[in-house]
Amino acid sequence: MITILLAAAAPLAFENLDELDTRVAHLLASRGEAVRAIPLDRRLKLRKCPVEPVIDPGVAPAITLRCDAVGWRVAVAMERVTKQATTPAVRKGDPVVFVAAGEGFEVSTAATATSDAGVGEPARVKTLTGRLLAGRATPAGEVRVGD
Repeated sequence: MITILLAAAAPLAFENLDELDTRVAHLLASRGEAVRAIPLDRRLKLRKCPVEPVIDPGVAPAITLRCDAVGWRVAVAMERVTKQATTPAVRKGDPVVFVAAGEGFEVSTAATATSDAGVGEPARVKTLTGRLLAGRATPAGEVRVGD
């Protein structure tokens, strides 16, 4: 009888949510999709699974983690990863140099960016005279057209 009481009083072990998040991230990376899993809610207390929890791949917007041995199932939300997640090379309102280049020539002028743009993305600028021009953002923070 005493043994039963001690076993019943033993604390329950819970899953490490960081490890579960990592497993899901590895699965998504191996699939090569442009999505990422939203981390599990840290308030969850999932009983430790005696076997490896199963990941049902599914499709966006969620996949499922489950442990049939102890009877839990959790939906893991996913979100699309966009190119804008990177820092823009050109930010709206920033002073930039607009460069027009071609075979044997290069002309540049001061301008102001009218939109955010990452490297290689289309960018619009407004020159000091008010003319609107378009080109592509460079790593140096310029907007170039031609060449």
